[in-house]
Amino acid sequence: MMRSWFLRQSRRDQLALLIGGVLVTAVLLWLAVLSPLQQAVQRSEVRHRSALGELAEVRELVTSIRALEDADDGQISAGEANVATLLDRTAGEYGLRVTALEPAGTDGVSTSLRIRSAAAESVLRWLGELESTGLLISQLTLTPAADESGQVDLSMRVTR
Repeated sequence: MMRSWFLRQSRRDQLALLIGGVLVTAVLLWLAVLSPLQQAVQRSEVRHRSALGELAEVRELVTSIRALEDADDGQISAGEANVATLLDRTAGEYGLRVTALEPAGTDGVSTSLRIRSAAAESVLRWLGELESTGLLISQLTLTPAADESGQVDLSMRVTR
């Protein structure tokens, strides 16, 4: 039926209908397929550039963190949340056994501590390390062992 109608048209009208049909098909193809594909490619390129920028930032951060880790020679940080936890952890790193640890107050910034029969050299190195972090040793008592074995008893109060 369409074919017979088309064939009854003049040559000029047939040509115009064919050209119009091709143009309508091209526009529909553009609107339905090519334009959405082009927009998807553009969005992908934007996301890719963004991801590359974020990757570069992450790599810079990794480099910075590694540099900080390499520069960190085991120093402790006074910025840790709880002085009692910091003291207990670092004393163990120096081979010291805490016999009494009493946080003073609920804020965790002041703590009393006792260590019995510890090597004086280890205690002094540990104390130096604590002071270099900004902790304040407000009260300190070192009592040498009676047998002069190089052992000491320690009692102190530390505040951030």
